[in-house]
Amino acid sequence: LLPTRLSGLLNQPNPLGGFLAVSVALAVCVGHRRWHRWPLLLVSLGISLLARSGAGVVGLALVAVHLLAGEGPGRRKRWLALVVLLLPLSLLLPQLLGRPQLLDSPGGRIRTVRTWLQQPHTPREWLLGNGLASPDEIRGPITKAATPPRGPSADDMPSMLLSQGGLGGLVAFYGFLAWCLWRDPPWRLFWLVVLATSLTLRLTEVFPLGLWMAVAAARWADGGRGPKVRSTTARMNPSP
Repeated sequence: LLPTRLSGLLNQPNPLGGFLAVSVALAVCVGHRRWHRWPLLLVSLGISLLARSGAGVVGLALVAVHLLAGEGPGRRKRWLALVVLLLPLSLLLPQLLGRPQLLDSPGGRIRTVRTWLQQPHTPREWLLGNGLASPDEIRGPITKAATPPRGPSADDMPSMLLSQGGLGGLVAFYGFLAWCLWRDPPWRLFWLVVLATSLTLRLTEVFPLGLWMAVAAARWADGGRGPKVRSTTARMNPSP
């Protein structure tokens, strides 16, 4: 439909799709009204298709599965049935998005991680990486450099975490996501979409996704209760 992939204000198409997927998941978890969910999902899906973003389409598909599964008994079985149904359809994504090489993307990212693991590192680099925003964080293709760089070169969280935070940063981030998925059922959809999109997107570089993750984590740390406005008001205006 468009001569080029739609990128919006985010400069690149894939961050646009990932941003939409995480945003819709957040709106579903936060919003108490239900009427806006499907219109918001369909509009975001249309934009992701114009951006030809595989991460955006997959993330929004998870939101659709969540809405179709509904609430009540048997919800997990419905979730599983819908995911199994969508898995064969994912093979059609390259044709749907007009990107024949789309399914090669995961393999390229795995090769990037493997390259980092095969390079020599000091014990500190293995554990803590090269530091945040370090010069060794290479974005270009590794094979084009005359001297192989020390950092990986893919736009995804695993590669970025290995380069900047080492194995410690990688385990800490995905361990935190796993903990939230287990301990925060009301926002499990949000954390699941964050996990899915992180495999092809540097989440912390797309504002305000990092901020939203921090807010969601703070809410979970507070037990999901949020600010106690009513109790504070009651103390300020005690009843006679």
